[in-house]
Parts: sequence; structure tokens; C-alpha cells
Amino acid sequence: LYIADEYSKSSEKEFRYALSLLPYVEDPIEVRHRIWCAAVLRDSWEEYNKNAPLDSMQNMLFFRLIDLCYISDAGELDNFLPPLESFLNAPELGDLTQSKSFQYLMKLGYEHINESYRKNN
Repeated sequence: LYIADEYSKSSEKEFRYALSLLPYVEDPIEVRHRIWCAAVLRDSWEEYNKNAPLDSMQNMLFFRLIDLCYISDAGELDNFLPPLESFLNAPELGDLTQSKSFQYLMKLGYEHINESYRKNN
């Protein structure tokens, strides 16, 4: 309910709360995917600083949610973050999956996550 399209003021905290409820649903992997796709759709993937894309990503809900989950889940990325391919091929994201900006930022973001977070474990 807190992450519904009608509730446009949802922050990464509401999305994190939705993810925390996954143990109580029948198909947690499918619901997790839908929650993350909803977070993707909250961001603008076309307008970002091309000279500093990592700085732009810090302001995006999707990447702030990853940071919050990483802190909350003691760094277990595999427990909460779906694979990159699940977003690049997600029918729920519609035409966004064909966007070069979306593909670039997602790939760059996942590369940054893997370099930064996985090294710390």
C-alpha cells in the first residue's frame, strides 16, 4: 500500500518496509521483483548528469533503496537484490528496458555495487 503509484511520496524507507514483508507472502521472489520494478519506475532514467552519473544515481530511489537494504541486511546483497538481467528484460518496465540511458545507468550501478559492496564482505 505504501508503494502504490497513488502514493507518490514513497521513499526508500517505504520500499524497504515492503521488502521486509516478503517472508509473509506466498510467492516472495515474484513480489520482490515487483517491488524493485516499482522502485525503478519512480526514477527518471533519461535526465542525469552525463559527466557524473554516479552522483546522479545517489539521488535515485532505486539506488538509495539498495544502500538502505545493504545497511539493513548486513551486506547480504544476494538476499535482497535481484540480478541485473531481471530488470533489463522486465516486461513490467515497458519501453524503459529499451532505453540506452536506463541500460547504461543500471549496468554502471551494478558494476559500482559489485566493486564497492562485495569487496567489503
